[in-house]
Amino acid sequence: MCAEGWVGTLCTQRETPCSARNHLCQSASICVPINEGYRCDCPLGQSGKYCEKNVSVSDPLFDGISSYLSTRSVNVRHSMDVIISFKPLSENGLIFYGAQHLNELSRDFVSLSLVAGYVQLRFNLGTDPSSTVVLNSFQKIEKNSWQVVEFGRYRRAAYLKLEGDEEVTSISPPGMEILDVTTDFYLGGIPDLSSLPKEAVETVPAYFKGCIRLLSVNSILMELNSHDAVNGRNIEDCDGTSCGYDSCKNGGTCIPKDDNFVCLCPESFQGQMCEIPIQCWQHSCLHGATCIPDGKSSHRCICPIGWQGEKCESGVNVSSAYFSGASYLLYQDGSYKHRDLTKTSISFNYSSNEASGLLLWNGKIYSEDGDYLGIGLSNNHLHIVWNLGWLSRSEIITAIIQPGINSWHHVHIDRNNKLLNLYFDGQVYSGEVSGSFYELNTDGSYFLGGFPNNLDIEEETLGYFSSSFVGCIKDLTISGKLINIMDLKEGKNLEPCPLI
Repeated sequence: MCAEGWVGTLCTQRETPCSARNHLCQSASICVPINEGYRCDCPLGQSGKYCEKNVSVSDPLFDGISSYLSTRSVNVRHSMDVIISFKPLSENGLIFYGAQHLNELSRDFVSLSLVAGYVQLRFNLGTDPSSTVVLNSFQKIEKNSWQVVEFGRYRRAAYLKLEGDEEVTSISPPGMEILDVTTDFYLGGIPDLSSLPKEAVETVPAYFKGCIRLLSVNSILMELNSHDAVNGRNIEDCDGTSCGYDSCKNGGTCIPKDDNFVCLCPESFQGQMCEIPIQCWQHSCLHGATCIPDGKSSHRCICPIGWQGEKCESGVNVSSAYFSGASYLLYQDGSYKHRDLTKTSISFNYSSNEASGLLLWNGKIYSEDGDYLGIGLSNNHLHIVWNLGWLSRSEIITAIIQPGINSWHHVHIDRNNKLLNLYFDGQVYSGEVSGSFYELNTDGSYFLGGFPNNLDIEEETLGYFSSSFVGCIKDLTISGKLINIMDLKEGKNLEPCPLI
């Protein structure tokens, strides 16, 4: 039996309001001592004084004391365009944050805050802390009303625009042009505000108080609900219903129903969330084809690999592929884990009348960094880029490609350790990376012509290529294996090459 004021197995710990016998916080919550006793910090999906209630969050409400919500981050290295819809209940607080590291020493960061009622954007690309770029809105926000703010950057140039206000622009000092964000995107705060670099906020950091109902980053809509968010603390729902800001798409009306909702759709849309255009409701596209509205009452079908026809009803043997500029093809190397990663061998033939376009990308997508090898056309030159690790990267640009309508060009790449040889239309080009890395560590993904989900070519290829490929590719060989395009499981909007 411990003396009064002491607890623990050996009675060596001083008793606090958060000692096990003194608080009522539920098991998944965290007890925090405060002057008045203690409070319970609730995990995402729970609420109440002791975190005893389950809560379904559709539009998060932040308490301004210790709450935050995090979502997965996306690639913002070269550019970012962010839209946030928020309803502030105070004039100060951190709205948005992302950084290279979640600590006070992080050199790369981007933050959006309220400072005395004004919206403030701050970012640093890894230069001296004193070079942090700061943009302030001209107008003050209106408390307890919905506002929309747009902000972003392209390389060193940044902008900030509050709805109804003039756009503010600025530029980072010369030097760095890339923003490395490896943390989640945080809304309303971060787990520990003392982990913010002092340059990320103007004054003492504070949590945001109010609601946030929309976060879009580089045209990717982030789901801000208790099921899809990565993490969160002390989050309530803004209106207390299951209807979120964008629960029903395309002008549908959301009606709460128990712990869920139903959507009343306008005449031109159907589906559980009014997400299907009426032209594609119960459409006739076959074999997993994608339905696209075409006029007010009809549709067309985007056929998957190996099918063609008005409804994608006819099978076709595809030994070559025509890429329309809205196409892509994915080959996943099933033997990647057993490959010698110090060597690369790729060859194919292509035909194109366009000056630029991505031919092949071997590397991860949705990734901030990593090894890669890219092949593409850049202003009538064949352009090869590769990266084996930190500072171990290089590129080859060929002589100008002589124009020739519907002519074929042969590409063959052999890499051995740091040396890469390109054999292109009978010419030999060589390049070698610096640094100390020798292996090309990807996940074995080879994207031809473009990327899925309308991913931005320039963003995913780190600015090396800017558009999808238009033309034909045939005779693809990877690591000595001739790839049968019919065997590839993923692709979109492909047709047999008309030149074959």
